[in-house]
Amino acid sequence: MFVCLLIMVGEKLSLLLRKRHQDLTEEMQLRTRLQTEIAAALDGQLRIREERQRFIHILGHEIGTPLAVIDRSAEMIQDKPDSIPQRIPVIRTAVRRLSLLTQDLFVAERYCLEVPKRQAFDANQLLREAIDLVEASAPAVAVRVQSAQQALPLYGDPEMLKLALTNVLNNAIKFSTAEQQQPVLLSLVTDTDWVTILVEDSGIGFLETELHRAKRQFFRGSNALAHPGNGLGLYIVDQIIKNHGGWTEISNRKGGGAAVALHLPAMGENGDKQRTTHSGS
Repeated sequence: MFVCLLIMVGEKLSLLLRKRHQDLTEEMQLRTRLQTEIAAALDGQLRIREERQRFIHILGHEIGTPLAVIDRSAEMIQDKPDSIPQRIPVIRTAVRRLSLLTQDLFVAERYCLEVPKRQAFDANQLLREAIDLVEASAPAVAVRVQSAQQALPLYGDPEMLKLALTNVLNNAIKFSTAEQQQPVLLSLVTDTDWVTILVEDSGIGFLETELHRAKRQFFRGSNALAHPGNGLGLYIVDQIIKNHGGWTEISNRKGGGAAVALHLPAMGENGDKQRTTHSGS
């Protein structure tokens, strides 16, 4: 009788110990998971703070530089009224720079946050309209459609995507020269899940060490500082493409120049956007 009682007590204690061990294990796992989540949240907040500080610093520079030019020109006009003809073009250039920055900031805010108004449309029509826009403003460098597809449907916001494509084309034209007599190449590449719009130029390309920063706000390549711009173009492009479930790929061409690929989800057989995943960033 006493032995049976001891066995029962032992089994009960064993069950209690196993339960306690299981509870402690689950508590440790919970604590570890919470610590990991807190560390990730803090790291994310730190990155956001650093990005905000970088944005404010660069924005201050982008605004401050043309304002300083205008202020200096005003001082010179005040001291030497006969310098007005020389200073007016300088002031107008600075004002245009500020105006362009304001416009691009507005576009970035709008198109990075606005939900795309999706509809089905032909990708070839998108290419034609974008080419018409950029060639009207920069006729010296031609845009050649290297490969076209027949009736290639896309599902997205045509105005947003047109803005993204014209930004890429304008960049390609800006960094190409008429003396090179090399057109900007535009092509469509398709597979089961994705439609890729590829823009290739023969310009200065990107420094390999800077490629990973090419889509950041206000980034300008150190080899591109002699050209006008504020570094918002590719950032806007990337945000628009991301909002459509795609991604932007930037690289250098082997023969020189840059290549920008806009990867967008293809439409399914029923006219629906394909639900796929990708490894792009």
